[in-house]
Amino acid sequence: MQRRTVLNDMPVRDRLPFWRDVVCTHVYNVSPGGWDNPATFQGYWDVRDSGSFGLADVQSVDRRRIRGPREIGRDGCDVIALQRAIGAPVHFSFAQHDIDLAPGDFSIFALDWQHEVTSPGGIGLRSLEIPREHLAPLVSGGGPRRPLTVRGNSALGGLLAAGMDAAWTHIPQLQPGHGEAVLRNLAGLVALACGASADGQDAARTAGRSARLEQALAYANRHLADPDLSPASAAAALGVSARALHAIFEPTGESFARYVQRRRLEECRAALLADRRRPVIDVALGWGFTSLSTFYRAFRDAFGVTPSEQRSA
Repeated sequence: MQRRTVLNDMPVRDRLPFWRDVVCTHVYNVSPGGWDNPATFQGYWDVRDSGSFGLADVQSVDRRRIRGPREIGRDGCDVIALQRAIGAPVHFSFAQHDIDLAPGDFSIFALDWQHEVTSPGGIGLRSLEIPREHLAPLVSGGGPRRPLTVRGNSALGGLLAAGMDAAWTHIPQLQPGHGEAVLRNLAGLVALACGASADGQDAARTAGRSARLEQALAYANRHLADPDLSPASAAAALGVSARALHAIFEPTGESFARYVQRRRLEECRAALLADRRRPVIDVALGWGFTSLSTFYRAFRDAFGVTPSEQRSA
């Protein structure tokens, strides 16, 4: 299920009441505060739930959110949260622990723990809510004992980011059962951060393989136009060996080099159709091909026509 609300699309007088009474009080059971002027209140709420798991972006100019006994008592939820700071640093204050997150860092904690979240620039969080009953078998002791931090620039943080970003992109296109499977997979990495049980280590390995593939795919797509993109350069950038990169792609039935060529050809075809006056060589070179003859041969092999025939079809 996907829902998105942008406060700027609402009448000014309705923005703060909607955020305070609907998003914060009714949906998330937190008490917001710290805004300067109700007339300039801004924010958005983007939800991509699947099954019993919740995935959402919640960003606004409020600088404080409190979840105390009253707020916890309203829902009584038994959920573990993975929250990622987006846009600005965020500070979490728990009863006996403080956590400071830079943008891209993660916190992991139980939502029935009292806490306060603050940020001088307005609070932005991408959050995955995992039912404790799902996470408990995967974690030694059944769940986190205290709030945890995973830095975005750590190896585990990179895998969490890749998995969360992939889930965010793909879940709206999946059937509900498939979307929940993706989030269950991501929960395996959360278990690893919490101290995985034997079952959790198996789940974490599965989730880790999926996340490493997403990292590699994302890197390839960001660098398609770079003619120097290769398995060796990608492996070095991802911090793995060329053999490990090959193993990451093996379950897809497509090598890294094959994937890059297919995606380049897809982008070239789209560019040729988008601007029929653009020279073919300009399109080919713009998407990383270094030889026009190689491009023509690969294009015909992939689509059954030449670039010129594709334009005139």
